[in-house]
Amino acid sequence: MTSATGSVLPSAAENIDQDATLDLLLGDFVSTITGLPRDYVRRRWQPRPPKQPPPDTDWCALGVVSQSHDTNAYQTINQDGSIDVSRHETFELLASFYGPNGGGFAARLRDGLTLGVNRGILQANGMAMLDIGRIDRLPSLVNQQWLPRTDIRLRIRRHAVRTYPSQSVLSSEGTFETETTNDTFNTENAAS
Repeated sequence: MTSATGSVLPSAAENIDQDATLDLLLGDFVSTITGLPRDYVRRRWQPRPPKQPPPDTDWCALGVVSQSHDTNAYQTINQDGSIDVSRHETFELLASFYGPNGGGFAARLRDGLTLGVNRGILQANGMAMLDIGRIDRLPSLVNQQWLPRTDIRLRIRRHAVRTYPSQSVLSSEGTFETETTNDTFNTENAAS
């Protein structure tokens, strides 16, 4: 469907996987800064959650828990006639660290983010760190057992672009009617 059909323009299909791509990027980011093995930095919500690690294992659950955006977006028309809609978004990432050293890993993430070189992966992907929230210790009751849990929230800003298929007007014809004139026009050969 494009603008030629005269209906609402859907965003291009490649824009749909942004959530999964963002989750993978953030998982890599947190794993690298904290030193936790990548398979122990997991998406918070999964269709088929993997088996939870034993209580004496350090691991992290990540998830974007809120997202806001600038009021206005701007548009760019591409060579192929498609339209890019760009805006800045702010999202809050909740990192929950489990295991006997969860507080230490949360602090390691907090302190590691103060280094510009560690924020480079965000910058390379059109993102920037806005702020780092406090560290909260909130044990979780799982299977009748209290597990140590330490939460930290990060606010990250990103530049998001979504592409919409559109077609440029290649030619048109019509009549301008005013009180004093009645002129016709045809733009079919105007570009040549």
